[in-house]
Amino acid sequence: MLAILGADTKRLSEDFEVKLSGTAASWTMTLVTRRDSPMSAAFSAMTVTGSDMPKTIEMKTRQNETTRLTLSDQKLLKAWPEGIDPL
Repeated sequence: MLAILGADTKRLSEDFEVKLSGTAASWTMTLVTRRDSPMSAAFSAMTVTGSDMPKTIEMKTRQNETTRLTLSDQKLLKAWPEGIDPL
């Protein structure tokens, strides 16, 4: 999930075909699951939209169900809170 929120296309390309469109003010990142990825068992695709930060994440499952997350009131962290390991 951190790779999605951080738009880490290098990491995401390991599991997804990454397609970017739009401008910095309004962008869309479409992630189509690679057949050989472990993620393919659960998801067929994800779509992330945003501007300065991600605003929505829509996940489509293999069973054709859709989950949509709307992100709000986001704040950019200058550092990880004490006791939290970013990975």
